[in-house]
Amino acid sequence: ESFESDEAMVNVDLFLDALRGETSVGRSRTLDQLYTLLLKQVGKPTESLSTSWIQFHLEKIAAQRIRPRELAQFPPEDLMAALPLLRSHAAVTRQIFLRWQMDVLALVHQHEA
Repeated sequence: ESFESDEAMVNVDLFLDALRGETSVGRSRTLDQLYTLLLKQVGKPTESLSTSWIQFHLEKIAAQRIRPRELAQFPPEDLMAALPLLRSHAAVTRQIFLRWQMDVLALVHQHEA
């Protein structure tokens, strides 16, 4: 089915943003600061986080913080494969990161989230 050129179109991302709204004061600002911190950890000027760096970072953090027995059950490669955003993108821009995290955290109302 084709759409007439004069038919109104709705941007799904903007529509969902409007429905969801700000889930808590400052959450988007905190996530923006987190993204900036992750960009600094990359160690070179860049506009986005490559999925290869994200996987490397997950493996590094997992090796430091997760017991080997638990890590064997949930390796970082499986997490990367389970996240559709990372499967379909070579890199994650700030806008994609913020929208994705806001979607993930939309139903979490506590500040600890």
